Amino acid sequence: MPRQMPRVIAGEEGSSAIEFALILPPMIALLMGIFEVTRVVAAEMRLTAATQSIADMMAQQDNVTIAESSNFCTGAKLTMYPLSGTALKAAVASVTKGTSSTAVDWNDTVCGSATAIASAATLAPTLMPNVGDSVIIVKTSYDYTSPISYVLAASYTLTATAYARPRNVAKVTHE
Repeated sequence: MPRQMPRVIAGEEGSSAIEFALILPPMIALLMGIFEVTRVVAAEMRLTAATQSIADMMAQQDNVTIAESSNFCTGAKLTMYPLSGTALKAAVASVTKGTSSTAVDWNDTVCGSATAIASAATLAPTLMPNVGDSVIIVKTSYDYTSPISYVLAASYTLTATAYARPRNVAKVTHE
């Protein structure tokens, strides 16, 4: 046995297994991290698309009813697929530039019990260069929950804002 000890110590038969055992956990963590980051980025992209969709659909209308707002919200939630659309919240406001200040015409929070856009009058003055110009502002939030949360946090609140000028009328009205 003492004569075999130097051969076992100097041998390389088990070094590959030891190297693999040392490298495997960091590689799994890296793979999980890449998976989670990719899902968060995809959720952010879907949220941006949903926000722009709501703004675009609102801007195409002359008058928006509560039923139409609800339909636009449903469409935005479908944009979030394959993620759950129930975590989507959206608030919409119409802002018009007056002679002395910018005024909020209406706020709509029918989508996911979102809070009204409190700073709507200060969000878009650069988008309205002329008196009487109007803009639709949509602010959305989405509570993303990671399916594995191994490397990153378990949940994130993603937000997006979109602006759209009315297309058919000077100012979109709301009932």
